[in-house]
Amino acid sequence: MGWLRPVIQTTDLTVALGLALGPQIVKPFLGRINNETDITNNKTILLTPDYFIQLQPIQLAFLIVSAFDILMVIVSMSMWACSSIRIGNELGMFFRDADDDDMQLIPDGELPKGMVEPCNPWGCFLLTLAYLLLVTYSGVVVLFAGLLFTYLYEYLGWSVDASTLLATMFQLSNFVFGTAMIVLTRWVSPFKLSIFNLVMWCISCVMLLASLVGNGRDAFVVIGVVCASVMASNMYPTTIMLVEQTMHVVAPVMALFVTSIGLSNMILGPVTGALLHNIGVVAFPSMILALFVTATVLFSVYSVLTRVK
Repeated sequence: MGWLRPVIQTTDLTVALGLALGPQIVKPFLGRINNETDITNNKTILLTPDYFIQLQPIQLAFLIVSAFDILMVIVSMSMWACSSIRIGNELGMFFRDADDDDMQLIPDGELPKGMVEPCNPWGCFLLTLAYLLLVTYSGVVVLFAGLLFTYLYEYLGWSVDASTLLATMFQLSNFVFGTAMIVLTRWVSPFKLSIFNLVMWCISCVMLLASLVGNGRDAFVVIGVVCASVMASNMYPTTIMLVEQTMHVVAPVMALFVTSIGLSNMILGPVTGALLHNIGVVAFPSMILALFVTATVLFSVYSVLTRVK
């Protein structure tokens, strides 16, 4: 399993890379048109039907991003095909060379020592804990990736440039720290990395709450966001590796884990936005703190139960 940890971390790192580079690719193509005035060039233009027929800059941006998506699909399919061919050749050589009398088959239903079957009641309970833990982790990423700019600009009164800079810094720091984690995951256990993530999460909560009442508020916000980027750089793959120590993360289990991202997008993002609108500036760090407490409880229960069982 040690060799697989950097692979899982690298896979998750591509998401951070896309979030960091995507806005930079799209930015040159964004134009600002208000009614019939071209604000960028301070001149009036006529929005004739021909204007809407021609290819717009924002459409070009979507075409470029779509091309990258297609490229990733081609790379992924090529890797899958090569892997399937390699495994098929290895199995063919094994069955050709092996002596049927000497082959020892693993009895059906028998798992390695310490492993749990995901479909039995105990495995389903552990799987539920792990899934809820991933929902809280995904929720933090949703808040920092989707609402950080709004929180800084509309509720803390930062300028557009400063808010954009810190929001971009979160994604770039996520990528940088995620790259370092690829090396660390080869030797550091998922349990220790999970503890480290919770510590960084706790520091982020303290900094964001301190920014509401103390002096040097902007510095506290920056420190809190950087600590959150350290945590977000590896918490998702680390949790998957943690579960892999107890049960095999087969395709259905992995598909279930991926849905936690969509669930967080649908629930935690809109809920936090509504709280910001109705309660005010305190809602954002309060939601980060609530998710931290929930994740700490879930991780503690999961860790204790897996060791006791």
